[in-house]
Amino acid sequence: IKRLRERLENRNASIRMALDETSRQLGNLMDNLPGLVYRGRCETGRPLLFVSRGCTRLTGYPPEKVMTMELDSLIHPDDRNHVAQALGDVLQGTGRFELTYRIITAWGEEKWVSDQGSAAQTPAGPCLEGFICDVTEKQRQERIILEENQSLRKRLQLRQQCDIVGESPKIASVLDLLAKAAAVDDNVVIYGESGTGKELAARAVHACSSRSEGPFVAVNCGAIPEALFESEMFGYKKGAFTGATTDKKGCLDQADGGTLFLDELGEISLAGQVKLLRAIEHGGFTPVGGLHEHRPNVRIIAATNRDLAARVKSGDMRQDFYYRIHVIPIYLPPLRERKADIPLLVNHFLRAYPSPHPQHLDPELLKAFMLYDWPGNIRELQNVIYQYLSLGTVRLGDRTIGVPHSRESVMPRTELRLVDALAAFERDYITSALSQHQWKRAPTAESLGIDRRTLFRKMKELHINEPHDTGEGNGLLGA
Repeated sequence: IKRLRERLENRNASIRMALDETSRQLGNLMDNLPGLVYRGRCETGRPLLFVSRGCTRLTGYPPEKVMTMELDSLIHPDDRNHVAQALGDVLQGTGRFELTYRIITAWGEEKWVSDQGSAAQTPAGPCLEGFICDVTEKQRQERIILEENQSLRKRLQLRQQCDIVGESPKIASVLDLLAKAAAVDDNVVIYGESGTGKELAARAVHACSSRSEGPFVAVNCGAIPEALFESEMFGYKKGAFTGATTDKKGCLDQADGGTLFLDELGEISLAGQVKLLRAIEHGGFTPVGGLHEHRPNVRIIAATNRDLAARVKSGDMRQDFYYRIHVIPIYLPPLRERKADIPLLVNHFLRAYPSPHPQHLDPELLKAFMLYDWPGNIRELQNVIYQYLSLGTVRLGDRTIGVPHSRESVMPRTELRLVDALAAFERDYITSALSQHQWKRAPTAESLGIDRRTLFRKMKELHINEPHDTGEGNGLLGA
């Protein structure tokens, strides 16, 4: 009996040591986890029975403090109802759960956490056991991806509903702004040189906005005589003046429920600005010769090739009118700043040309297009392409280029694979651009409409080296 007792005591001691070691290992493991391990009662608020030391890193509170709190008291007030509803079944002692919500730390910081656990039966009664970890960075990345996807969808929608052509970084930035402008109902001013497509951009905003089912009324403000501005904008009643034989709706009434596009906004006189501002600010106006106020629901999109802020300083534009119109400014880049889009624009105009057979542009002519600055922008490019297809000649500035445009003469050499032909053209064009800018990478990349990293990558892929470079290693790219 004595030997059995000793054996039992030794065995119990070994078991206690093993349990202590297991408890120590488990405690260390839980304390080193990047989060909070907890056990709480199956009651509203989840009063805590146990919490790991990881709670300090996650919440900023020491374990002793957290043990005096209810776990749900850490949850962001806006998320508490959601969590309580999701835990409804679990608090009855059934099933597992996985929740994502926000907590407020001891420092007042807002964190996103993932809470995973299940109900368990213990000697003290039913409990909730789980693990909470920080997923703030994951949520941030997911939010960025979601916003990028939404931006891409809006861009795609804009491309589908209008003829905006281009994939350069500058035109992608413009498409983002157009999409944002379409999502709200504020007034927009589109800046750009003549021929950059300001009306096309305005139509894109209208087509993708909540007003897309309403009318789009375009007005060339520079073509309206000063004496007729009021009657054109606000309309008139029969008999208001000699020749007014019938009632006529003004542009604002015509655009009711839709968009009024004011092209050449900078040409409106000061007197016209006063009248238009009063109608915009108060939401109503009286037609010429009328007695009753009209209050159409109109959004204004304006366009100009002038610097409106400079016109305010010079006194040619009223400051109050400027601030009422100039809510969302969008700047369209000239074609010389987005030359990477020229091949896409050329293909677009070639397909649009009324011809039974598709035409192809001579590679040398395309190269001349890429080196030209296009002061008339996209409108000039379209004119030159149609001139080329109709007459076989092209005038670029003070140069006249005679190029036959029959299908046989404009087709490039076909003994090369398509990928090799494209690579050869791209290599020649990038080399010409680098040479034109004395092999300076930054201005070359800007003229091509790409960033420096893309230029370096293309130079490496196409084996483009500066004339004095040996071509060995990556010395050129590191310059």
